Amino acid sequence: MKIIDLQARNKKALSPIISVILLILVAALLTGAILSWAKSSAREKLDSTQKINTLNDIDCRNSRLKIHYCTIDAITKDIDLIIENKSKVSLSSPTLSISGVDFQGGQLKFYGIFNNVVIESGQIISISTKDENNFSYIQYNDQIEDLDLNNLEKINLSTLSCPSNFVDIKNCDVIYLLN
Repeated sequence: MKIIDLQARNKKALSPIISVILLILVAALLTGAILSWAKSSAREKLDSTQKINTLNDIDCRNSRLKIHYCTIDAITKDIDLIIENKSKVSLSSPTLSISGVDFQGGQLKFYGIFNNVVIESGQIISISTKDENNFSYIQYNDQIEDLDLNNLEKINLSTLSCPSNFVDIKNCDVIYLLN
């Protein structure tokens, strides 16, 4: 008859169980350490991004464009501007938003952008909608020539840097060029 040593058998059976438990414990600790590091790293990056946005918001609230000269051609509706950046930050891509009515009373809306134009702090520049290399209408529902200048609702100038800050240029001088 065979005598089985139960104590020896129990030791052999416990050894693999303990190793599996230790392996799971080590894996859980490593996973926790990696997740903790990733969370703190992501939080630092998010905090720095929010600081940049807040700074930009503050700069936008303090941004200001001054119009030195503004004319609208009565026939072509081209707009010529001399503007100054009175803020402490560079402002990029001035935009025009125009709405009014045509000569038959229909609603007209135009939105255009001066591409590749950056106005540095304190800089005075001249821009014109005649310059097809730097200006293009992005959204429009009719021809700009159909716009009745006597019934303008708005002409606003803003920038892509700070789109919520705009200058009303509805009262530009209208010029009539004779050929």
